[in-house]
Amino acid sequence: MGKRSLLLLVVMTAVWMTASRAYEHVISCGSPDAGPVMHGLDLVATRGAAMNGSLPVFGRQDINYTDAEGFVYLFTSSSHRDEFLANPDDYRVGAAGYCGFAVTGNDKGCNPPYEPCNGGVCLDSPDTFMIQPTNNMLYFFLSPHARRLFVGKDDGALSARQAEANVAIAGVVHQVRNCINTDVFTNTNCDNY
Repeated sequence: MGKRSLLLLVVMTAVWMTASRAYEHVISCGSPDAGPVMHGLDLVATRGAAMNGSLPVFGRQDINYTDAEGFVYLFTSSSHRDEFLANPDDYRVGAAGYCGFAVTGNDKGCNPPYEPCNGGVCLDSPDTFMIQPTNNMLYFFLSPHARRLFVGKDDGALSARQAEANVAIAGVVHQVRNCINTDVFTNTNCDNY
């Protein structure tokens, strides 16, 4: 092996090791087998709830839609399902539906700290979800405190960019089109986190 080939091998190995470390702590993506998207929230009704300060709204098992990857979305009415199907981009969930703050990579509660993680979300408080005004996506959080940290001083614009970049990386690493939470939820003591 010549010097040039050896140098190329060393450089390629260094690049591969750096890339491997960069994706070592990427978030996972939910599985269609784990249950309905967002624990069965009706994303159309919940978007409305976010605008008026109400609780998230759960859909019904008998009013649903299954996408091409097998993810099941539940709705409270067929009109909500029809609205979702007509305008799916209007109902995109930020941070893949995991705790928006945890997915940014700025949460010291992640393991390891300050790496993106699949933070759980609380679905029984009007203070644990919001529409982020810059990208118009619906974000969920483990607690009101996590939401405040996500919002920061710029209404969450920087946090949203960080979270969506980490979700995009997860989609590439896991080779999926739809990275969405189907498995990490809590409905108790949300204010204690």
